[in-house]
Amino acid sequence: MDASAKGEWLEKNESNATLWFPIDDLYNDRKEWTLKPSFHGDDEDATLLKAAQDPAVLYACSKSEVKQAIDQFTAQNALQLSNKAQKDWKSGQRSGTIRRLGVGTQNLLCTIGGFLQTFSGIAEIMKSADQQVGGLAYGTIMLLVSVAVNKQKHEDWREGVLKELSFAFPRLDTLQSIRAGKTLQLLIMDVFRLSIVFCRETVQYFAGSSIRRLRKSLSEKDMEKTTTDLRMRLSEIHKECEITMLQLLFKQQERIEELGKCIRKLDRTGRNTNDIVSGLEARAKEKFLVRLMERLELEPELQDPEVVISQVEKLLHVEFADQYYNHRAIRGMSANLLQQDPVFSTWLHQKTPGVLLIGGKNYFDHSDVELSWLSSASVWTAKSQEDNGCLLAFFCQMTHSMGRSGRYTFQQIVDSFIYQLAARHPDALYAQQKTISKTRKSTAWSDNNRTVAFEARTRLLIDLMASFENDTIFTLVIDRLDRSRACEDADEDVEALEDAVSALLDLVRNEGGKKPLVKILLAMNDLAARRLARNFDWARNFGLVTKIGWDQEVEDD
Repeated sequence: MDASAKGEWLEKNESNATLWFPIDDLYNDRKEWTLKPSFHGDDEDATLLKAAQDPAVLYACSKSEVKQAIDQFTAQNALQLSNKAQKDWKSGQRSGTIRRLGVGTQNLLCTIGGFLQTFSGIAEIMKSADQQVGGLAYGTIMLLVSVAVNKQKHEDWREGVLKELSFAFPRLDTLQSIRAGKTLQLLIMDVFRLSIVFCRETVQYFAGSSIRRLRKSLSEKDMEKTTTDLRMRLSEIHKECEITMLQLLFKQQERIEELGKCIRKLDRTGRNTNDIVSGLEARAKEKFLVRLMERLELEPELQDPEVVISQVEKLLHVEFADQYYNHRAIRGMSANLLQQDPVFSTWLHQKTPGVLLIGGKNYFDHSDVELSWLSSASVWTAKSQEDNGCLLAFFCQMTHSMGRSGRYTFQQIVDSFIYQLAARHPDALYAQQKTISKTRKSTAWSDNNRTVAFEARTRLLIDLMASFENDTIFTLVIDRLDRSRACEDADEDVEALEDAVSALLDLVRNEGGKKPLVKILLAMNDLAARRLARNFDWARNFGLVTKIGWDQEVEDD
C-alpha cells in the first residue's frame, strides 16, 4: 500500500478530529508516562531506565529498528545462555532456574516479534494518516522489548495474550483490498489505542519486580478488561471486514452481470453493425456492377453465363435432337465424344495457356447462317468449367438464324468478359473501379483502329485477371466468333475476325512478362475455321491448336 492509497483509506482532518482525541492523549503523555518513576525506580532495571531517559529518540523509531532490537536481544540472550551453560558444566554446578528464565525470554521475544509483524498493519495505516502516532506505536513496543529481556518472572497468561493477538490482527493486505467505511475506520483507531494501552500495561507488569511496585501498578482485573476490549474490537474488525468483502463481492457480481449485459448488447450491436456494413458493401458492389453494365452498354440478359448457357442448350437440343437420314441416326455432340477426342481432351486438361480452334459442318449444312452442331461442345465445356477456376463465356448466336444487324462486335464480347470478371469477383474488381474507368475513358478504347481498340480491351482484361488468386485458371469460351461483325462495313467482317483472333492470341502468348493462365475455346463454321487455321499457321508456336473438319456424321451401324 503506497502512501497515497493509505492516505485515502484513513485521513486525519478537522471533520474527524474528535475521533483522534484518545490517541492524541496517548501521544501527548508519552514522555510523562515513560519517565514515570513508579515502574522503573529499581536500580536493577537499568535497561528500562536507559530506554526511558530519551523519549524523543524512543518514539521516533521505526518497525525495522524494533525488529533489529528484537534480533539483537535474541542473539545476546542465546549467547548468555550458552556461556552460562559452559561455566556450569566446567564447575559441575547446575542452574536450571537461570536456564529456564533464559529460554522463557527467548520465547517471549519471539512472541513479541510476531505481535510486531501483525500489529504493524494497523500501525502503518495509522502512521499514514498521522506520522507521529506510528512512532508512538513502535516506541511503545521497543520499550516492551527492553523490559522483556530483563524480566525476572514468567506469566504464561500475558505471553499467551500477546501470541493470541499476533494471530488476531487483520493482515495489512486484507485491509489494502477494501475501501473502509466509517465503522471500520473507527474500529481500527480503537484497536490501535487499545494496543498501545495493552503494551503499556505489559511494560508496567513486567517492570514491577517488587511487591511494592506491583501493588501500585495495575490490578489483574484492569489488565483483563483491556485485553477483553481488544479482543472484542478485533472480532468486530473481522466481522466488519467480512461484511465489507461480501458487499464488495456483491457489487463485483453486479458489475460482472452488468458487464455481461453490455457485452451481449455490444455483441448484438456488433452483429447488427456487421450486417449493416455487409449490406452496405453488398449494395455498393451491386451498384458498381449496375453502373459497369451501363457504362459498357451491355444487354443485361446476356451477362449471366448460366442463363445464356441454358438457353443455348435448349435451342441446340431442339435443332439437333433425333435427326435421321435414310433411317440412320445422325450423330449429335456428346461428352463422351469430346473427352475421347485426343486434341480436345489434351486442351481441356492442360495447365498451360492455349487456344483451341474447332470447326466443322452440320450434316445438313447451313451452318454459315444457322446453328452449328459444334456449339454443343461450347455448351458442354462451359458447364464443366463453371466451378473450375474462372469461366467466361459468350455465345454469338442465340437464335436459329440471325442476320448481320443482330450480330455482336468483338468489343462487345470483351466488354462482356470484363463485366463477368467483376461479377465473379466483385471484392477485387470493386477496388479496380478507377482502372476500369481510366481505361474506358482513354482514346484507345474508342479508337477507330480496331487493333488499338482491341488491344486496350485485352490489356484491361489481363490487368483485371491479376486481381484473382495466382493459380486461377481462366477458361474463355467464345462460340461462333465467325458470326461476329465489324462495325458497319460488311466487307471488313473477315478482317475484323482475324484481328479478334490475333487479340485473343495476345492473351496466351508468353512475351516474357507474367500473365494469367488463360485457355480459350473457339467454335466456328468450317469455312471460317479453315481460313483462320491457314492464316494463323505461325501461331502454332504460340499456343494455337486446331481441329478442322470436325463434321457431323451419321451413326455407325
